[in-house]
Amino acid sequence: ADPMASFNQEVLEEAGSDYEPAYEEIVEYARWLGVKPHETRDFLWIAKEGLRASLPENWKPCRTGDGQVYYFNFATGESDWDHPCDAVFRAKVVEEREKRQSAKGPRGGSEADTSAEASDGHASSFHSAAGGESKHSTMILDDFASDVSGDASKTFDRSFASPRPP
Repeated sequence: ADPMASFNQEVLEEAGSDYEPAYEEIVEYARWLGVKPHETRDFLWIAKEGLRASLPENWKPCRTGDGQVYYFNFATGESDWDHPCDAVFRAKVVEEREKRQSAKGPRGGSEADTSAEASDGHASSFHSAAGGESKHSTMILDDFASDVSGDASKTFDRSFASPRPP
Protein backbone atom coordinates (compact mmCIF):
# COMPACT_ATOMS: atom_id res chain seq x y z
CA ALA A 1 0.00 0.00 0.00
CA ASP A 2 1.12 3.50 -0.79
CA PRO A 3 1.91 5.34 2.48
CA MET A 4 1.05 8.61 0.70
CA ALA A 5 -2.31 7.31 -0.61
CA SER A 6 -4.34 9.43 1.79
CA PHE A 7 -2.57 12.55 0.50
CA ASN A 8 -2.98 11.75 -3.20
CA GLN A 9 -6.69 12.58 -3.44
CA GLU A 10 -8.36 13.84 -6.59
CA VAL A 11 -11.76 15.38 -7.20
CA LEU A 12 -13.57 13.70 -10.08
CA GLU A 13 -16.16 15.16 -12.37
CA GLU A 14 -19.60 13.61 -12.21
CA ALA A 15 -20.73 11.87 -15.41
CA GLY A 16 -22.89 14.15 -17.55
CA SER A 17 -26.67 14.10 -17.70
CA ASP A 18 -26.45 12.13 -20.96
CA TYR A 19 -24.73 9.21 -19.18
CA GLU A 20 -26.13 5.84 -20.28
CA PRO A 21 -24.98 3.02 -18.00
CA ALA A 22 -24.10 -0.32 -19.60
CA TYR A 23 -26.57 -3.17 -19.16
CA GLU A 24 -24.12 -5.11 -16.99
CA GLU A 25 -23.65 -2.08 -14.74
CA ILE A 26 -27.43 -1.71 -14.34
CA VAL A 27 -27.80 -5.40 -13.41
CA GLU A 28 -24.92 -5.22 -10.93
CA TYR A 29 -26.29 -2.06 -9.30
CA ALA A 30 -29.79 -3.59 -9.15
CA ARG A 31 -28.39 -6.51 -7.20
CA TRP A 32 -26.47 -4.14 -4.93
CA LEU A 33 -29.73 -2.26 -4.25
CA GLY A 34 -31.35 -5.51 -3.13
CA VAL A 35 -33.28 -6.52 -6.26
CA LYS A 36 -33.91 -10.27 -6.19
CA PRO A 37 -33.46 -12.40 -9.32
CA HIS A 38 -37.21 -12.94 -9.81
CA GLU A 39 -37.81 -9.16 -9.62
CA THR A 40 -35.25 -8.13 -12.20
CA ARG A 41 -37.49 -7.39 -15.18
CA ASP A 42 -39.76 -5.17 -13.12
CA PHE A 43 -37.09 -3.34 -11.12
CA LEU A 44 -34.22 -2.53 -13.50
CA TRP A 45 -35.70 0.90 -14.17
CA ILE A 46 -34.94 1.79 -10.54
CA ALA A 47 -31.29 0.78 -10.94
CA LYS A 48 -30.95 2.71 -14.19
CA GLU A 49 -32.51 5.78 -12.61
CA GLY A 50 -30.17 5.42 -9.63
CA LEU A 51 -27.06 5.20 -11.79
CA ARG A 52 -28.10 8.32 -13.67
CA ALA A 53 -28.94 10.29 -10.50
CA SER A 54 -27.02 13.51 -10.03
CA LEU A 55 -25.23 14.19 -6.81
CA PRO A 56 -26.95 16.59 -4.41
CA GLU A 57 -25.62 20.14 -4.24
CA ASN A 58 -22.08 20.49 -2.83
CA TRP A 59 -21.26 16.76 -3.23
CA LYS A 60 -18.43 15.61 -5.50
CA PRO A 61 -17.00 12.20 -6.28
CA CYS A 62 -13.38 11.87 -5.18
CA ARG A 63 -10.73 9.18 -5.55
CA THR A 64 -8.18 8.14 -2.96
CA GLY A 65 -4.55 7.63 -3.89
CA ASP A 66 -5.18 3.88 -4.07
CA GLY A 67 -8.11 4.29 -6.49
CA GLN A 68 -11.14 4.00 -4.22
CA VAL A 69 -14.06 6.33 -4.97
CA TYR A 70 -15.88 8.16 -2.21
CA TYR A 71 -18.19 11.16 -2.01
CA PHE A 72 -17.40 14.42 -0.25
CA ASN A 73 -19.69 17.32 0.64
CA PHE A 74 -17.62 20.47 0.28
CA ALA A 75 -20.12 22.53 2.34
CA THR A 76 -20.39 20.26 5.40
CA GLY A 77 -17.16 18.23 5.26
CA GLU A 78 -19.20 14.99 5.34
CA SER A 79 -17.88 12.05 3.33
CA ASP A 80 -19.34 8.66 2.45
CA TRP A 81 -18.26 5.61 0.48
CA ASP A 82 -21.78 5.31 -0.98
CA HIS A 83 -23.42 7.77 -3.38
CA PRO A 84 -25.59 10.10 -1.26
CA CYS A 85 -28.70 9.03 -3.25
CA ASP A 86 -28.20 5.26 -2.90
CA ALA A 87 -30.49 5.06 0.15
CA VAL A 88 -33.26 6.72 -1.87
CA PHE A 89 -33.04 4.03 -4.55
CA ARG A 90 -32.85 1.19 -2.01
CA ALA A 91 -36.06 2.61 -0.50
CA LYS A 92 -37.63 2.70 -3.99
CA VAL A 93 -36.91 -1.01 -4.40
CA VAL A 94 -38.64 -1.76 -1.08
CA GLU A 95 -41.56 0.54 -1.93
CA GLU A 96 -42.02 -1.00 -5.39
CA ARG A 97 -41.83 -4.51 -3.92
CA GLU A 98 -44.51 -3.65 -1.34
CA LYS A 99 -46.70 -2.00 -3.98
CA ARG A 100 -46.51 -5.06 -6.23
CA GLN A 101 -47.18 -7.44 -3.33
CA SER A 102 -50.30 -5.54 -2.27
CA ALA A 103 -51.49 -5.35 -5.92
CA LYS A 104 -51.27 -9.15 -6.14
CA GLY A 105 -53.41 -9.45 -3.01
CA PRO A 106 -53.44 -12.38 -0.65
CA ARG A 107 -52.61 -15.67 -2.30
CA GLY A 108 -51.20 -19.02 -1.43
CA GLY A 109 -48.03 -18.62 -3.52
CA SER A 110 -44.59 -18.34 -2.07
CA GLU A 111 -42.83 -15.01 -1.64
CA ALA A 112 -40.16 -16.23 -4.06
CA ASP A 113 -42.49 -16.00 -7.05
CA THR A 114 -40.39 -16.66 -10.13
CA SER A 115 -42.86 -15.25 -12.62
CA ALA A 116 -41.25 -12.89 -15.14
CA GLU A 117 -44.56 -11.20 -15.96
CA ALA A 118 -44.89 -7.57 -14.92
CA SER A 119 -47.70 -7.39 -12.37
CA ASP A 120 -48.85 -4.00 -13.63
CA GLY A 121 -49.43 -5.17 -17.21
CA HIS A 122 -46.79 -2.83 -18.66
CA ALA A 123 -44.00 -4.01 -20.90
CA SER A 124 -41.18 -5.55 -18.89
CA SER A 125 -38.64 -3.10 -20.24
CA PHE A 126 -36.65 -0.69 -18.10
CA HIS A 127 -36.11 1.49 -21.16
CA SER A 128 -39.60 2.98 -21.48
CA ALA A 129 -38.36 6.43 -20.44
CA ALA A 130 -35.62 6.29 -23.07
CA GLY A 131 -37.97 5.43 -25.91
CA GLY A 132 -37.16 1.72 -25.93
CA GLU A 133 -34.13 2.13 -28.17
CA SER A 134 -31.82 -0.18 -26.23
CA LYS A 135 -30.81 -3.56 -27.55
CA HIS A 136 -31.56 -4.95 -24.08
CA SER A 137 -35.21 -3.89 -23.95
CA THR A 138 -36.46 -7.34 -24.88
CA MET A 139 -33.70 -9.38 -23.26
CA ILE A 140 -34.84 -12.29 -21.13
CA LEU A 141 -33.58 -11.73 -17.61
CA ASP A 142 -34.49 -15.03 -16.00
CA ASP A 143 -30.83 -15.86 -15.48
CA PHE A 144 -30.13 -12.70 -13.48
CA ALA A 145 -28.21 -14.50 -10.75
CA SER A 146 -25.60 -15.71 -13.22
CA ASP A 147 -25.26 -12.23 -14.77
CA VAL A 148 -23.72 -10.80 -11.63
CA SER A 149 -21.06 -12.13 -9.36
CA GLY A 150 -19.51 -10.74 -6.24
CA ASP A 151 -20.64 -9.50 -2.87
CA ALA A 152 -23.81 -7.41 -2.99
CA SER A 153 -22.90 -5.76 0.33
CA LYS A 154 -19.84 -4.00 -1.11
CA THR A 155 -19.83 -0.34 -2.03
CA PHE A 156 -20.97 0.06 -5.61
CA ASP A 157 -18.34 1.65 -7.85
CA ARG A 158 -19.92 4.03 -10.36
CA SER A 159 -18.42 5.33 -13.59
CA PHE A 160 -17.14 8.89 -13.70
CA ALA A 161 -15.89 11.31 -16.24
CA SER A 162 -12.16 11.89 -16.34
CA PRO A 163 -10.94 14.42 -13.84
CA ARG A 164 -10.38 17.95 -15.03
CA PRO A 165 -6.77 18.78 -15.81
CA PRO A 166 -5.19 20.97 -13.09
